[in-house]
Amino acid sequence: MTIIDRIRNFMTHPLARDIDIDSAEATSVHATLIRTKGFLRRQYEWYYEQFVAVERRAPAGLRLEIGSGGGFLGELIDNLLTVDVRPQADVTFKASACALPVNSQSVGGVFLLNVLHHLPEARHFFSELTRVLADGGRAVFIEPYVSPVSKWVYTHLHHEPFDPRVEQWSLPSQGPMSSANGALPWIIFVRDRKKFEAAFPELEIRRLVPHTALTYLLSGGVSMRSLLPGFAFGPLSGLEQAMGPRIRFAASMMTVEVCRRDRSRGA
Repeated sequence: MTIIDRIRNFMTHPLARDIDIDSAEATSVHATLIRTKGFLRRQYEWYYEQFVAVERRAPAGLRLEIGSGGGFLGELIDNLLTVDVRPQADVTFKASACALPVNSQSVGGVFLLNVLHHLPEARHFFSELTRVLADGGRAVFIEPYVSPVSKWVYTHLHHEPFDPRVEQWSLPSQGPMSSANGALPWIIFVRDRKKFEAAFPELEIRRLVPHTALTYLLSGGVSMRSLLPGFAFGPLSGLEQAMGPRIRFAASMMTVEVCRRDRSRGA
């Protein structure tokens, strides 16, 4: 066993040890850890604040969270419809992100946290997103970002596959969580941005902001132990935000806001 393996084994949270990440048990464990690990809950609240800010300026229509799992965004956005395919997920609809059970042009806001990099067919999803979004509708993604620091962390310490070199946007069809490439959102929105814009001209990338240098790593996510108590999140997050654009060197996450062009204006 290598030193990295020993570190990963030691850091694995007792509740997440030896569970099948595609199982109903994993869905329940993730929900518990998000709510009970103080530092992780604060991290989620900070991410959700970004969703709420976009929701407030989104046009009229349904509000939809995809891959809701064990999250609690519904506590912050009224009448939020939630979608997930995982067993035992407490959601409005048990459905695929590529076959959303809503009418065309009916959605004003779509929210995804750490979901895009698990979708086996990203192109199919973006076609479905184009269908459901109303004119001016917004989709917000908070996903892994590839920086010199995060690339090493995701490659050596994280449990999910991470490969920024692959050419395709598709993933091996496995389980909803085991099917993954943490680098996929960066590949689509950064490396292959021109390809995205050519393939989906109705969708416009309005904003892409790298962030979260160390806080998510220190939170342990939904599989590792937290390294700090909840009250430490505020000061550390404040320091990260004070870094401004300089955080790109160490950023591990990014927020991407995509807007459906207004068809009535021919835009």
